[in-house]
Amino acid sequence: MNGADDKMYEKSSLLPTASSLKSKRTAIAVAVITVLILIVVVVASNSSGSSPSSPSPPLPQQEAKSGVFIKNGREFSIGAVSSTHYLAAQAGYETLREGGNAVDAAAVIQFVLNVVQPQSTGIGGGCFVLLYNSSTGEASALDGREEAPGSFHENAFCADAACGRGSCNCTGGLLGTYSERVGSAFAVGAPGVVAAMERMLGEKGTMTLAEAVKPAVKLARNGFPMYEHLRSKIEAAVPRLKNHEASCKLFLNNKCDAPKLKNGEIFKNPDLADTLEQLGKEGGKLFYTGQIANEIVETLSNSGPPLTIRAGLLSREDLSGYRAVWRRVVNTTYRGYQVLGMSPPSAGGVTMANALNVMEGFDVKNMAKKGVEMLHRMIDG
Repeated sequence: MNGADDKMYEKSSLLPTASSLKSKRTAIAVAVITVLILIVVVVASNSSGSSPSSPSPPLPQQEAKSGVFIKNGREFSIGAVSSTHYLAAQAGYETLREGGNAVDAAAVIQFVLNVVQPQSTGIGGGCFVLLYNSSTGEASALDGREEAPGSFHENAFCADAACGRGSCNCTGGLLGTYSERVGSAFAVGAPGVVAAMERMLGEKGTMTLAEAVKPAVKLARNGFPMYEHLRSKIEAAVPRLKNHEASCKLFLNNKCDAPKLKNGEIFKNPDLADTLEQLGKEGGKLFYTGQIANEIVETLSNSGPPLTIRAGLLSREDLSGYRAVWRRVVNTTYRGYQVLGMSPPSAGGVTMANALNVMEGFDVKNMAKKGVEMLHRMIDG
């Protein structure tokens, strides 16, 4: 991490300088699977927690007795883990219980989510990571967002055929519909999850990449129960999934016209298990310069019509040149509390900081929680 990476954005200057951002390629980047992750890992001692709004399958009773199970009025001695799937949260908790730190647990959760929530997250996408070390007071923001291909340009989605090959003058309007454009091979950028997890573990974790992928490999190989949300996403994606032999085999029935499994039936993904296991052994070079990189580029370049409306531009150079980058953390205060957020290219931190700065100017404590004035001020923020 260089010196500039260690700094935070001050409250008076939340927006970064141009030099602190990635190149223009950051502006337009969509991966095969977009990463939208909610992972919260807190390592603490003798702290109270609250129960989730919607229950997940409970942890074993002996763990509840140990004071680890989170519930109103209860304490936990190891840490707290929150994720969007209970199997991922359990894997993160086991990581903490076995001596791993919060970074290790977050990486384990990310890879498990790739298995149990393939509709939302995975090594084919990007991520942002916000870390805070309460012992040292250090805050870190890791940018693992996807990057658009180097040959991408402002008229890339123009209907003119020439625009699919390089810079052009657009005379024919936009190509296809919005959903067709963002779902095309042409919209795929260099994925950042693998690079981010590898760098995060290498610099701030205690586990190796091979250790971090083990729970995900086991789940992918042995399987987990199909659930309604995943099944509904598969059903909605049938028109796209049926065009790809591997996707049809994994997700759909023999006719490739409906989901293969019913809710509760065991879903296995042996190919993903093999990929993650190989990734653990060979590291990120496999993904960005090795066999997987070659397969990504070949698949995208051969995924034009009728598979998608335009073949991909991503090159081997785009993949080999990808780096996960430490950014300065967005830092503001709200009524005496320090608030940290993810820096650009994420909009989250800056948006949150500015909204809080607006809200701080009003006496929200004395406003009705669901009143018109409160809603008005929140909208202002």
